Amino acid sequence: MKKIKTGFIRTSVLILSMLSSGLAAAEIAVVVNPVNRISALNASQVRDIFLGINKRFPDGELAAPIEQGSKTTEYSSFSHKVLGYHTSQLKAYWASKIFTGKGAPPPQVENNEAVKNFLHNNPNGIGYISKDAIDPRVKVILLLNGHS
Repeated sequence: MKKIKTGFIRTSVLILSMLSSGLAAAEIAVVVNPVNRISALNASQVRDIFLGINKRFPDGELAAPIEQGSKTTEYSSFSHKVLGYHTSQLKAYWASKIFTGKGAPPPQVENNEAVKNFLHNNPNGIGYISKDAIDPRVKVILLLNGHS
């Protein structure tokens, strides 16, 4: 019995460390259309836009946030690092906003490429992608390293 319990604990610790290192290692870039006048935002400003607290960029332009699908690594990492919520907590946050008529979550697209396509067609768009997916179609305004 003791061998089974010890094996279970070791396996659990290994799985948890793999999961946490995967989340911790994810580098996320908050990006906008290259024509957007904003050159940088801090994590608090990005959080307020994505939680619907502030609907405008600091220059007064309307912000159009776009999120990745809730099953992506980018979504989980962004939700935790910037919004301060785990995915289930974020769902509850938006359910409350919808129920009270005080807001709705940003639309979701399936992956990094879809975020870049959205931003290409929306000068006031703001989204997030994996650091590895950065290309000239987007401008990075905040980079979240793996240890944020």
